[in-house]
Amino acid sequence: MKGQTGIGTLIVFIALVLTAAIAAFLITQTTVATQSKAAAVADQARERTGTTLEVVRVEGFVNTDSASSNYGKIDRYILYVRLAPGSSPINLDTTTILYYTANGRETLTYGSNQTDETALATADGKFYKLTKYSSEKGTDNILEAGELLALGAMVNYTLGTSDWWRLSIVPKEGQPAEVYGIAPDVFVGNVIVLR
Repeated sequence: MKGQTGIGTLIVFIALVLTAAIAAFLITQTTVATQSKAAAVADQARERTGTTLEVVRVEGFVNTDSASSNYGKIDRYILYVRLAPGSSPINLDTTTILYYTANGRETLTYGSNQTDETALATADGKFYKLTKYSSEKGTDNILEAGELLALGAMVNYTLGTSDWWRLSIVPKEGQPAEVYGIAPDVFVGNVIVLR
C-alpha cells in the first residue's frame, strides 16, 4: 500500500512538472514573438517620428512696389531649414508647407529650383529651393544631413505689422516642423527677420 501511494504521488508530481514546463515554454514563445513584433513596430515609429527638420531662420520680404495692393506688407518668405539630428533625408517633392495668417491659409507644394527671391514673382501655390542661399551636397531635391536649404515662396495672404503668422513644414514621412510668431510693429527695411 505504501508503495502504491508513493508511485501515485510520483506520477502526480511528474504530471505537475511536465505541465509547468509546457506552460513555461508557451509563455516564453509568446514573449519572444511579441518582443520581435514590438521591436519592428518601435523601429517603424522611430523612423516616422524621428524624421523632421529644423527651421533655422525665417525672413519676410516687404513689397516695395507702390503700385501693388500688397505695398508695405510681407508677401514673400525665405525659410532656412536643415535636418534635425538623427533624421532621415527628406524629399522636397513630397513635402508641403502650410502657411497661416489671420487673413487666410495656404498650402504650398514644391515647385523647382530658383536662383534667389527675385524669382518669387507670383503667388502660385509653390515653394522653391533658392540655390543662391542654399548650402547643399548635390543638386537633387533631397534634404540631407549637413545641408542648409533656403526655401522661398510668394503668398496670397500678406502679413502686415503686428500680424500673427504660422508655418508648418510637413514631410511625407515624419513630424511637421512648426514655427510661428508676430510681425514687428514697424517694418524697417525690406527684409524682416521673423525668426
